[in-house]
Amino acid sequence: MSCSLCRLPFTPSSHSVDPRWPPPGVLSEKQVLYMKHAFGMGQHVFGLAVDLVNMDQRYNETNAFPDVALHPHCATIARHHLGLPENIPDNLIELSLLEQIVGPPMNGVHAGRLPDFKYEDVLGAGDHNRVDIEALWSKRGELPDFDWLEWKRRNLDWTAVRPDVFPRFRPQVAPTRISSLGPLPESTEDIITTQPLDVLHVLLPYLDNRSFVNILSTCRTLRRYALTTFQAQARTRVLELGWAVPTDVEYAGFVKRNPPPPAATSPTSPTTPTSPAAGDKPGEAASSDGSAPTEPSTDAADFSLVAMAHAKHSPINADWYLYLSQVHRTPAMRARRWVWALAEELSRVYGEKRAAGPYADDVDAEGQRTKSRKWKAYAKHVDQQLMMRGAMFGKHKSAKPMTW
Repeated sequence: MSCSLCRLPFTPSSHSVDPRWPPPGVLSEKQVLYMKHAFGMGQHVFGLAVDLVNMDQRYNETNAFPDVALHPHCATIARHHLGLPENIPDNLIELSLLEQIVGPPMNGVHAGRLPDFKYEDVLGAGDHNRVDIEALWSKRGELPDFDWLEWKRRNLDWTAVRPDVFPRFRPQVAPTRISSLGPLPESTEDIITTQPLDVLHVLLPYLDNRSFVNILSTCRTLRRYALTTFQAQARTRVLELGWAVPTDVEYAGFVKRNPPPPAATSPTSPTTPTSPAAGDKPGEAASSDGSAPTEPSTDAADFSLVAMAHAKHSPINADWYLYLSQVHRTPAMRARRWVWALAEELSRVYGEKRAAGPYADDVDAEGQRTKSRKWKAYAKHVDQQLMMRGAMFGKHKSAKPMTW
């Protein structure tokens, strides 16, 4: 079975009875351990939407075979776009309805693929943007089989890089970055640096991100402007990308692992490197169940020094220019941009089909949106499954994932 968002396989676990391991050297040890984890959703899943560990293609030890399964960070990003990041009952019920709203995943060689979903073209038209994971699936015996070697040969290995490893965000421009430029020339003669700054403020927004970064790195004068005057423009560009900054759940998880210093004793520069949204141990998967708070709640902490970009907390004069250039360079951010686009496509299909189907919200006499009769009937039907979640996890979100 494959992830219904990225279409990459789930790797076997130690519980698998007939494991199909990737060829040696294709994936790292951490990737093999990480990709066995899943976030499963469905009306027959104990808890409706829970973390699972892949056991085998068709064997299910806990009778919790999900209707839809996603890799952990595919799930985190998908839930962000669906507007269902937290584990409140309505969200869990809605997630378990995904298969009924969007349509059941396909079987056979296409096992896991959702209907009416434009997987291959989410990054845009043209062969240079096309990411065709589907072509790598075939049938071996009765079960789907993924061609890892061909995947590697086609240079698609970046698609398996964890999409939660962000470039380090620097809340302050390093003084050496400015001092290394030396004194500015007393006068210039080129057509760009002789323009008033007001003209550059007007012209720069018309450039794409690559051109923006390149033109501001052409000479010492413009590099100094980039590190000072135009940081606000770089910030706007980063935030407009969407995928370049963490979701609220990812940000809260990072802050929980790397608490900012108290405001009264903040250091003059950050020392905490940006780390993945999950732990650093091999194969440790971030919980995709939304258990992290959407907003950090540390009292009297200086969030302006958190080494991760945030629209609200990060200073406007941070080194957004450096960050903008770095998010277009790393394999992790390339993978994140792709998964982000896939989640946007899922949100589109989900939104259109939900609005046209029996689970669409009703509007009462006062104009307030309410759950439809069909939705309420389904919620009552799965009430026992939802109650099982409390029995399995209680208040402790760190319970071991089930196998499937």
